[in-house]
Amino acid sequence: MEQEYLQILAFTASSALECAKEPSPYGALRLLEVLQQLLEFGSAQGILRDPALASLAERIAQESGTALTDRSRFQSLAEETALALVDFV
Repeated sequence: MEQEYLQILAFTASSALECAKEPSPYGALRLLEVLQQLLEFGSAQGILRDPALASLAERIAQESGTALTDRSRFQSLAEETALALVDFV
């Protein structure tokens, strides 16, 4: 079940990465917020056991506000998040 869950997370992250390139950051922001919630849920329910995934959720929570203030930093967050999840899949 963990592998399937990770695939959903990776799909969500790659979707956010693609949306981060659009003129408005709101789609990517919402997808990253969903990803954060899914990571937190998966950790709380014992679906995800790697502590690095919990720290990824914390990073998204801390840096998602840059969507409106620093687009290049936000795009980097989306890219690094997607790459991190690909490593788990």
